[in-house]
Amino acid sequence: MNVGDTVYFVENRSVKEAEVIKITRDFITIRFQYRDPNSGPRDNVFQNGGLRLRKSRVFETKEEAEKTIR
Repeated sequence: MNVGDTVYFVENRSVKEAEVIKITRDFITIRFQYRDPNSGPRDNVFQNGGLRLRKSRVFETKEEAEKTIR
């Protein structure tokens, strides 16, 4: 994994897509988009979010991430 790569992580038993922002030793900082909870049912307003996770919780492919759910 390198900065700028697309990666996948598991949140609430679903796979989310994110971008790698920073890598330090055992941790990866990622940026992802999520639907704004204050937007209406017809609006598609998205916000950016970020997380710092251990490398073991971030996957290079969606299939690898899905295997951890099962």
